[in-house]
Amino acid sequence: MSTVLRRSLGVFFCILAVGSSIAAEYLAGGTPIKPGDGWPTDQKFRWLIGDLEIPELIGKEPASGKVVGLQINCGDGGEVFIDEQLQTRFDNDHPALVIVAEKAVPGTPARVAVQVYGKVQGGDKFDQANWVIIDPRRANG
Repeated sequence: MSTVLRRSLGVFFCILAVGSSIAAEYLAGGTPIKPGDGWPTDQKFRWLIGDLEIPELIGKEPASGKVVGLQINCGDGGEVFIDEQLQTRFDNDHPALVIVAEKAVPGTPARVAVQVYGKVQGGDKFDQANWVIIDPRRANG
């Protein structure tokens, strides 16, 4: 696997998706949620939103100058946006891995927004959200 070290993230917000605009959904507020918490099972799409900062350390390794990513898995899958740009799609069996910075600067903000699909196959948990250092050979092709 290309990830070297992991660091868990803080609290995200779960927001019922009534439209496709990330900003409008975020402004409506939400329920705090963190990795390991249960996910609503009512077959409705929701936004999972976190305003994050690149940490100084991931595990015991300095993040500065490294390729830093986010590994995330929630519900039955969805679409991951970094700073309102679609990065990838994922399903409940394959977590998303997205690059947040190719040359990380600790303290740099990043908004992560995940449109999580409604329950289809048992995705009833916010399984994972970790910072990772990615092997630059994998990140660059």
